[in-house]
Amino acid sequence: MHLKGLWAFLVLSVACFVSTAQSADAKTDQEWEYSTQEDKMRGDSIAFASKKSENEIRMPGAFGASRLEILLRKGGPHGDAAILVVNKGQFQCYRSSGCKVAAKFDDGKIVTYTAYPSDAGRFDVIFLQERAGFERRLLKAKSLVLEVPFFELGRSSLSLM
Repeated sequence: MHLKGLWAFLVLSVACFVSTAQSADAKTDQEWEYSTQEDKMRGDSIAFASKKSENEIRMPGAFGASRLEILLRKGGPHGDAAILVVNKGQFQCYRSSGCKVAAKFDDGKIVTYTAYPSDAGRFDVIFLQERAGFERRLLKAKSLVLEVPFFELGRSSLSLM
């Protein structure tokens, strides 16, 4: 399954979720990994789809090689979100002004999205503000390259599909 059936899968995952803190066996679809997590406070489930970058970048200092991950969240107390996570290092993104993330879907024009760091103060996580438009393009795309700003490294491109 390519990403086309992603949201149908997420809705079914939420509806069929068995009561556990986090699904022990996340389902994988060659490129995308799907999982669910229970919100015990609200008696609801949160569905996730994630994809790691195909290439790595070398971060300065002790961080070393790093990958970017797209995380799509459906449901939960904070609602739907398109999230970017770097496994080592930090984004160069400010709470007051955010940062720009450039995306190239297939051979189309470059689309720029605004992103902001986590309210929890983590700089390894940023949230795309134009989530619906990003997901709409993502569902149709066969390839995606993201250019994001990294602390002490500047802008770097990573391939995700």
